[in-house]
Amino acid sequence: MANWSRALCAFILVCGVASNSWADDPVSSGTGFAVTADGWLMTNAHVVHRCERVEVKGKGVAADPRVDETNDLALIRIPSAESLTPIAFRKAPVRLGEDIVAIGYPLADILSDSVKITTGNVNALAGLRNDTRYIQISTPIQPGNSGGPVVDRDGLLLGITTATFSKKTADEIGITAQNINFAVRASVADLFMQSQSLTASSGQRAPDAQPMATADLSEKITPSVFQVLCYGKLGVQSSAKVESAPASLPTPGHASTELVSARGYDAIGFDYRMLKDVS
Repeated sequence: MANWSRALCAFILVCGVASNSWADDPVSSGTGFAVTADGWLMTNAHVVHRCERVEVKGKGVAADPRVDETNDLALIRIPSAESLTPIAFRKAPVRLGEDIVAIGYPLADILSDSVKITTGNVNALAGLRNDTRYIQISTPIQPGNSGGPVVDRDGLLLGITTATFSKKTADEIGITAQNINFAVRASVADLFMQSQSLTASSGQRAPDAQPMATADLSEKITPSVFQVLCYGKLGVQSSAKVESAPASLPTPGHASTELVSARGYDAIGFDYRMLKDVS
């Protein structure tokens, strides 16, 4: 994780320096969602990784980044004259097979720049190598979905979209991977917020409540979800401008030694050896 540590230091240092030489266009983008009423948003660490400036579209420049590189989570704060509507974290455990909805801003530079909804199920209650920080989901995700909320049919947070099984990784192991995506559990995100002295709202389904239709969920959740834009400086080569998505899933005789974040692709290849002893 040495690369993450260096990137975190760089991110903190440059955020404290004023500059007028920002690039006009963002070098990458992701998704964030409100977790407090007073302006705190949650996203992925790799969404704000190495950004010289982070903007939340329609809300202004984000400040005071708090980064949990180990769990790929980040908190940013936006100036907000009006109170935000935080998404409530679900108290009940995640259930295998339950219906879920992912909300985010995928491919905003190619498709429409509006928020988008995808539906699916919880495929597994752990990630790669039984890593219980993650759930495996079938909701389709694309570049730009990273950091977006994954909610149940009551609009309660189950996880944060973080990674997909990259094509390069699939090619290396000789299979065609289909809808293998991962989200960090909401419980992990809750612990991160507690470590930052922030309190997440929580909720649970009322006994007589009926699951919400996708359109109703969209109307309820999308006002709390925002596009997060990463800017660099003019003339500075961004790490987001890579040509292919790297992966570190080992193949016989070719195992790499660390987790690799593929900036601009929202895809992460995992080193099985690194995750071997994760509880």
